[in-house]
Amino acid sequence: DLPGPEDTTILFIAGHGLNIDEDYYVIPSDGRQQDGERWRRSSLVAWSDIHEAIERTKGRRFMLLDTCHAAGAFNAKMEKEAADAKIVVLAATGANNTAAELEQLGHGVFTYAVLEGMRGAANTGGDGVRILGLSDYIDREVRRLTNQKQEPFYHLPRTENFLVARP
Repeated sequence: DLPGPEDTTILFIAGHGLNIDEDYYVIPSDGRQQDGERWRRSSLVAWSDIHEAIERTKGRRFMLLDTCHAAGAFNAKMEKEAADAKIVVLAATGANNTAAELEQLGHGVFTYAVLEGMRGAANTGGDGVRILGLSDYIDREVRRLTNQKQEPFYHLPRTENFLVARP
């Protein structure tokens, strides 16, 4: 049996993220710097903690990550673990790039593309928005809106082209 909507965990993170050495962190609103440029790791959310939490969930796992350096969340170890756990990840940008925000959109460019795609812009087959259509739509829209400066990153382990939304 394929997992249904009730068996799906969706994690959406939009905010700030950074790489420190080999580790990726999400910066919460109360994150603290210890000097002018370095962050206190104890005030950040380690990506490994987020990843472990979603790995413990059942059914299909789908993560959307709209942070700067978003692909930095997936070093080789994390990619293997995500593949083994069949976690689908759509990330705003590569490990060495920033995620753009355009004031007129009211969101980061990636978040805007996700929302528009789920509202129907990515409904290419007429039966609803499927993961591969959504991924393609997000990729094209983010590149278009940023004049090719931002390139989304995806981790799509072996998976069927499952239905994400029915607009």
